[in-house]
Amino acid sequence: MHNVLTKIEFSVLEGLAEGLQSKEIASRIGRSTATVEFHIRSLYMKMLARSRAHLVARAYDEGYLRTREPA
Repeated sequence: MHNVLTKIEFSVLEGLAEGLQSKEIASRIGRSTATVEFHIRSLYMKMLARSRAHLVARAYDEGYLRTREPA
């Protein structure tokens, strides 16, 4: 079952998948760290995740993220 993600949630999810911390994601997307943390909590609820690692794993499982092919 796919939940609808906002553009910001998707950007936050991509940052988490890259292993970035909230502060780094905030800098990348031009938002505050508090805003990033808000969206992470929203993602936890939408995707029924218990941790950042679980959130990223579910995002791959549900097709929100795809592995990148080696260059």
